[in-house]
Amino acid sequence: MNWSDLPVFLAVARSGQLARAATALKTDATTVGRRVRRLERELGERLFEQSPLGQTLTPAGIALLARVEKMAEIVGAIAPLSAAGEGVQGSIRVSVSEGFGSWFLARHIGDLLARHPGLEIDLVANSGFLNPSRRETDVAVLLARPRRGPLIVRKLTDYTLHLYAASTYLEQHDAIGIGADARGPALFQLEEGPDVWRVRQVLDDPDGDHDWALTFEVDLAASDEAGQPVLANVAVGS
Repeated sequence: MNWSDLPVFLAVARSGQLARAATALKTDATTVGRRVRRLERELGERLFEQSPLGQTLTPAGIALLARVEKMAEIVGAIAPLSAAGEGVQGSIRVSVSEGFGSWFLARHIGDLLARHPGLEIDLVANSGFLNPSRRETDVAVLLARPRRGPLIVRKLTDYTLHLYAASTYLEQHDAIGIGADARGPALFQLEEGPDVWRVRQVLDDPDGDHDWALTFEVDLAASDEAGQPVLANVAVGS
């Protein structure tokens, strides 16, 4: 095994994207991808899966990451210590819901970075959450307490949810279903393409007409580059 491939693996595992790892390593994404594939061939294991968010660790990747991080800690202990008074330094990925991240957290990150210029925050704000147990993120603000994993967990606050609908929808239907049927596979359609995923979520109206739907496309390449789903052609209607 080529030991120089392990820092490349570590960079991809921590950043979740080939492009971000390439930037950190001062190389290009093609080289990073090639070296990850070489490591996978030598180990005989698939270490990453491609997702709309980028590169997701497989169980084999999670196991390898634990070992490589221990190696990185040893190397870090050998490196010269940072000068005192430089404040918090390093990179951290934070996974939050889209509303909380966009409307609350993003407004306060600037003040934090101004106090700690050596800190880099990768804020992933979308409708899904990265899994801290799978090392997809360092910090996650979740709607439910995680049930497993070596995690430090604390409750932040209570919250409430409200349901909104277009006035044109309410002229035809007086409610939107939110139960198990509304979230079931019968009303959800996903067409996976090599470059774009097309999604159609049918609304569960009380009359059972199912004549309204939310549709959008997920640009996989742009999502990989941005570190979060990049949607296009978003529409809702009948």
